[in-house]
Amino acid sequence: MVNELQKIPSVDAVLRDPLVEELCNIFSRSYVTNTIRTVLTNFRTNMKNGTKAPDISEIISDIEIYIGNKLNTFPKTIINGTGIILHTNFGRALLSKESAEAIKDIAINYSNLEFNLVSGERFPRHKHIEHLINYLTNSEASNVVNNNAAALILTLTSICENKEVIISKGEQVEIGGGFRIPDIVNESRVHITEVGTTNRTYLSDYENAINENTAAILKVHPSNFKTIGFTKSPELNELVQLANKYGIKVINDLGSGCLINTEKYGIEHEPTVQESVLSGSHITLFSGDKLIGGPQSGIIIGEKDLINKTIRHPLARSFRLDKFNLAGLHRTLEHYIRDEVDKKIPVWQMIKMKKNSIKTKAEKLQQQLKFKSTIEKSVSQIGGGSLPGQELETYVLGIDEKHMPLGQEEFRKILRESTPSIIGRSENSKLLFDLRTIHSNQIKTLANTINNINA
Repeated sequence: MVNELQKIPSVDAVLRDPLVEELCNIFSRSYVTNTIRTVLTNFRTNMKNGTKAPDISEIISDIEIYIGNKLNTFPKTIINGTGIILHTNFGRALLSKESAEAIKDIAINYSNLEFNLVSGERFPRHKHIEHLINYLTNSEASNVVNNNAAALILTLTSICENKEVIISKGEQVEIGGGFRIPDIVNESRVHITEVGTTNRTYLSDYENAINENTAAILKVHPSNFKTIGFTKSPELNELVQLANKYGIKVINDLGSGCLINTEKYGIEHEPTVQESVLSGSHITLFSGDKLIGGPQSGIIIGEKDLINKTIRHPLARSFRLDKFNLAGLHRTLEHYIRDEVDKKIPVWQMIKMKKNSIKTKAEKLQQQLKFKSTIEKSVSQIGGGSLPGQELETYVLGIDEKHMPLGQEEFRKILRESTPSIIGRSENSKLLFDLRTIHSNQIKTLANTINNINA
């Protein structure tokens, strides 16, 4: 074993190889050197299990693969054939072309991010978007942060710190990635008073829990799950009346948030931000990157004195929205005031998409495939912790496992590792591609990639 280990060349010897010298001309010499050390260490570890010493060609091959894997994994475009419109793992909402252009423009140019062009003085960045949010939601004031979890932490910390917040047991939800509402509340240095049961909470439960140290009632909309059957919870306006009676606040966390009537798209009614304001909620929180259709962001609206507390709190700087997302969100909200939501915002374009249009795309894909396939009726999901249980009728193209040159797992792996990556969903020994979430200009690429898979 010792003799075999001695056969592994030194880092300097590998660096002198002409192919490695070429890598040093492409990447920094220090980066290539560090990669060589990692690769050689991996070989030494494997040799302890009886593997023979590699020759120089194997070492160089591993160096190239290592660099390729590390540098080419992100960002990588995905063709989303899952039919999940707001796919959390795929980055949630796609932006409109106008929003993407606004981000590009602010990225390559200086801007008036924190500069008042009229007075020539410093300007708070949230002010650029304040008018749009206030107008669309009918709120007194607003603030924007980098996501809705941050919005909740900042709101609780600035308004309720060291006091009690009442929440129904059935609303202590997990919001994804293992993050839970109780954990977020505790990190805000706020004490949770839990009331009711998992499925039923009454107004009297809230009232009985109110004491001199109570700061607020936290209402959490179950935007990522749906409870049916023997359930009960007070209406938002009832909680507001109760809170006003005792001089405390209602914080309504809507989660995904929505600014339009979902029923006109054939979807069950989703509580809107405007309805929260109309009900008298003192603070309403929601995401900008889900049903709003914008970039990752958290939006806080409500009474002016409460919003000002979130703006002035020391944590506000830690949670503030960056210039790229601020520009993208601004342009997204402009689509709402221009009455062009389902003409410009991809989330709503896909939700509104007609079944016949989806079927036509599926037929176009099928015509270009060399593999035997079927076109079937199925359902799409909105996803992203939004509108749970809501399904949209769609058409999918299916390839049966028996018609694949390789097993389905290997077939899917090749598609995942292709450029762009292609992700479908598996059902009943078939690999399905939902054309609702596949752009028309992606069909040719999708077909060519699948056709190039050989046994």
